This record gives sequence, C-alpha cells and structure tokens, in this order.
Amino acid sequence: MTSHTSFTFRREPETVRVARGVLDAFNGHFPTGRLHDASLCLTELVSNAVRHPSAAGDLDLTLALEEDRLRVEVADPGSGFELGSGPTRGGEGGWGLYIVENLADEWGIEAGERTVVWFEILRAPRIN
Repeated sequence: MTSHTSFTFRREPETVRVARGVLDAFNGHFPTGRLHDASLCLTELVSNAVRHPSAAGDLDLTLALEEDRLRVEVADPGSGFELGSGPTRGGEGGWGLYIVENLADEWGIEAGERTVVWFEILRAPRIN
C-alpha cells in the first residue's frame, strides 16, 4: 500500500495547525504512537519553514505512506541553512531539529533552489 499526497501552503502561523491536520488522514492506517511522533516532527519542520526561509514564496508539504514507513517532506523557498549546535540548557531555541533527530528513524536536508527537510517514521521503530 502506497499513498502519496502533496499540499501547498502560504507561510503563515495558521499553516502549522492546518498542515498537522493533514496527518489525520492516516489515522487507522499507521500506528497511533508513531503517528503522534510524525505529527510532532511535521509541526517542527513546518514551523521552521514558516519562520525562517530567506526568500518569499509558499511551502510545500508531501506525505508518502508506504508499507513500512511514513515519509514527510517540507520544502520552502530558502536556499539552505547551517545546522545549529542544537538546544542549550535553559535556551529557548534549537529544539526543532533536535526533536526531529530524536523521534524520526531517518531525516535529512536537501538544499537547492528550495530547501527540503524530510523525515521518515517506520511503522515499527528500530531497536538500537
């Protein structure tokens, strides 16, 4: 079973809630706990795309549900960014990609004309 869908959103705060709601279509088709992890990761990526791109334009959200995983891609008009050192004790920033790194089974950044940040959540989590 493969399901693939894409959406385009304006970069505004309301987009975060609307984009998160898109995952509701996968209720009953993906384990609930893993879907919650995906929702948190999606929230972080869309929030970053709304707040930080260096160019004007919309953001794109692509979701692909495959037999063993859910893949989410968020593309914004920015041309890439430098990864920070992550959160600091008592600090307010740097938590978004740290959360994605710790909840997603795989994730990455593809910089080009647009920046694509993606993650994958496996149906069954990896055991380290």
